[in-house]
Amino acid sequence: MERFADLSLDTMMAVVAILGVLCLLLNVKRMMWLAERRLRLQAIGEVAELVGAADAPCYRTIDALVERYPSSILSEALSEVAEHICGIRLYRVAMIAERSGIYEYLQRKAACNTSLQRARYLALLAKFPLSRRYGDYVAMYLDDSDSRVRFYAFVVQLVADSEAAVRRLAAFDRMLAPFELATLLYLLRRGDSPIAYTPLLCSESCNLRMLGMMVASHFGDTECESLLHKIVGRDDDTSVEALYALASIRGSVAHDDVRHLVNRLSAPRRRSLCRRLAHEGYSCKAIESLLDTHEQQYFEELSNSYKRPILCS
Repeated sequence: MERFADLSLDTMMAVVAILGVLCLLLNVKRMMWLAERRLRLQAIGEVAELVGAADAPCYRTIDALVERYPSSILSEALSEVAEHICGIRLYRVAMIAERSGIYEYLQRKAACNTSLQRARYLALLAKFPLSRRYGDYVAMYLDDSDSRVRFYAFVVQLVADSEAAVRRLAAFDRMLAPFELATLLYLLRRGDSPIAYTPLLCSESCNLRMLGMMVASHFGDTECESLLHKIVGRDDDTSVEALYALASIRGSVAHDDVRHLVNRLSAPRRRSLCRRLAHEGYSCKAIESLLDTHEQQYFEELSNSYKRPILCS
């Protein structure tokens, strides 16, 4: 019995010791994470100050930046700043990245890491202004087994050769997800060339139509309404997205093509559409032909929950 008690006591002491070591390691790891976070924020501040200054940074200033921060921190700081600027300021970021060797660093890390890390470093690379040679460099990743790696390699190619972006996107071998299209739209909008949504909406490529609808949702007006109605009437994978884009510009939904599409939607998708139309401020009269009695009641409850009415004297 005493031996059993001694064994239990030894076991408990061992467990306590192990837990103590684990707590110590977690605390050390947390302190390292906080220190790295502070260093990253400091680097972001310095990079932003250099990029936003009246004059372009000189090589001596950039070299001093390289001496203060490791490439892992500097690459993230530069990409963070690049993500929120455009125009000539963006090319100052490229100047700093070129001088500090960040482009080469990201290429090396993408070549040596797992699929998840490779996709991450390619995504970081895509945030910088790139020359066409970077498109050639990532071509090897277009056949990678991981879809994320293939997508970000494709994004790098688009950024490196924006003039061929439409052609490359039309030839892409699968339909892009909304998140992927939003990523592309954000990166392409930073370029010098404007994005015209009308040719995209008229395209036979699903990806180009989806990109056009995303642009139209943000910047479109009544001129694109007829084009969106045509896509709604196509009855393909882009029709529902065209209906949502139509709602975003407050277009008319009292059309036969819209009614036919809504009739084919499942009950959950119809209720989702009710929520979208209510959010966009449609009246019960404007959508009454699309919904049955129960859905109209649901829509009216949603509409009344929004504080949209304006009292005018």
